[in-house]
Amino acid sequence: MSIPCDNIFELNEQYVPEHFQKIKITEEEAKIAIYHFSVKIVSRSAGASCVAKAAYIAGEKIKNERDGVTHDYHRKHEVVHKEILLPAGAPEQFRERAVLWNAAEQKENRKNSQTARSIDAALPREISREEQIDLVRKFIVQNFTSMGMCAEFSIHDRQDGNPHVHILLTTRRVNANGFTTKDRSWNDKALLEQWRE
Repeated sequence: MSIPCDNIFELNEQYVPEHFQKIKITEEEAKIAIYHFSVKIVSRSAGASCVAKAAYIAGEKIKNERDGVTHDYHRKHEVVHKEILLPAGAPEQFRERAVLWNAAEQKENRKNSQTARSIDAALPREISREEQIDLVRKFIVQNFTSMGMCAEFSIHDRQDGNPHVHILLTTRRVNANGFTTKDRSWNDKALLEQWRE
């Protein structure tokens, strides 16, 4: 078949086999978020600290009192919401980011300590910002603070169609005096599967 065109880059769709044509999606379909949910441990053995991670996700400048290093991410502009949620009985001063994560860091003594758990998850872009915030709050209360974890979350959105949330969780139980014992049950694989679901 001869094609009436001198430039193959100007070919009309009618001359391109169907299986080579780009798939067309509706505007509504384009709004549906792609599922993403990853969980990682913040561990000193990997050179990480929960203070550095907290500074990153919140887009702030925080000094790690344990090693004297200041982590400065205040120029990050994609942070559109940040919040700390605490379980019942946690010290009120833990509502301050630097206080919470420095306390978590200071409680660990080993060079390979696991200082926090980090979650990165896509958010549905077809709902409003207020609905995204409400969705994340409910998810955290249901799955983390109700079990005794302190949690911080930050929503990042670069206006590129990929709004997502970073959640940082403590690994120790807490009372009015601060952090107490590690809760190894929080490492159960069944919990991860429940969170993903």
